[in-house]
Amino acid sequence: MAANSIRYLSARLAGSGRPRRFSSGVKSLEFDYVVVGAGSAGSCIAFRLAEAGNSVAVLEAGPHDIWHPASIFLHMPTALSIPMNMDSKVLGGSSSINGMAFVRGHARDFDTWEELGAKGWNYASCLPYFKRSETFANGPNQYRGGSGPVQTRFGAMKNPLYDAFIQAGQQAGYPYTSDYNAFQQEGFGPMAMSVDQNGRRSSTANAYLRKKPKTLSIFTNQLIRKIAFAGEGGGGG
Repeated sequence: MAANSIRYLSARLAGSGRPRRFSSGVKSLEFDYVVVGAGSAGSCIAFRLAEAGNSVAVLEAGPHDIWHPASIFLHMPTALSIPMNMDSKVLGGSSSINGMAFVRGHARDFDTWEELGAKGWNYASCLPYFKRSETFANGPNQYRGGSGPVQTRFGAMKNPLYDAFIQAGQQAGYPYTSDYNAFQQEGFGPMAMSVDQNGRRSSTANAYLRKKPKTLSIFTNQLIRKIAFAGEGGGGG
């Protein structure tokens, strides 16, 4: 929907019965949930909430990635650094402009988060959600998913310099890792990327919002200026 098309977006807090309202224009709509920001996290959250049967509105301050003036570069992996120099205020957020390198992070970092107080954020607890989010082209295994929305794969590596580079790393004393998103991150090995089988960027916009549930409504060019709180619930904004 276009900017300034909404007067109120309401979302009822679970168990409270009190709506939260987000104002922006002339219409009045009500949803079970309102997600502010359709970036890497917001797109996923909105999809999963709607998939569970809830009515959801996701609001994005930027334009739709399909209607973006530079949309051809957003979806073209060979555009390389062109999208990386663009504003991430777009449907899909940074996943629509990044370099498409698919890197989860080191397992030990997640374990450290829990040690510092973030209960439930250890690697073993996060791994099922990582797997649920992706479809790995080489097939599912202990660490990789096989039925998620985000498409991931290794590059074709047809140029012999790829193998030469990896071998050079091993000759210099570094370990080899067949998949740094699996058992071992350290070492030289193939690079994983978030690109689908057709060679198109697998952003969260493409992965989660392109084939969205009917209960999910997307509003672009919607800047949220404030959220007013009344007691424990969010109110008008």
